Amino acid sequence: MSDDDELRAELAARERHLPPLAKTRGDALRDELKSKAHAGFVEAIDALLDERWAKRRVADHMGIDIHTLADLYDGKRNLQAWHLAALPARGRMVYQRAMLGWDGTPSSTRSGTHG
Repeated sequence: MSDDDELRAELAARERHLPPLAKTRGDALRDELKSKAHAGFVEAIDALLDERWAKRRVADHMGIDIHTLADLYDGKRNLQAWHLAALPARGRMVYQRAMLGWDGTPSSTRSGTHG
């Protein structure tokens, strides 16, 4: 199984254990996930910039203008699912790892996992 498949499977397993985000349940979990999603997006953009991607190139790849990218990065706009899907492949991988808290250690060597 590839790293990408393993990350997707782990994300799906974790999502099954999250409580519903109905508005009647309060905002704490929703705010926590929103904050975590933003932090993962920032981490993804930073990783791309570290790999010599220009901000304009990232924005062009995503189909947005540079100002929208800056607003998303600064948290002035809410992230939408399509923003994350539009990230370059390396950015999506960094985002997935950030959301899972995955450090790159193979699953067979992490505590509490088998296989």
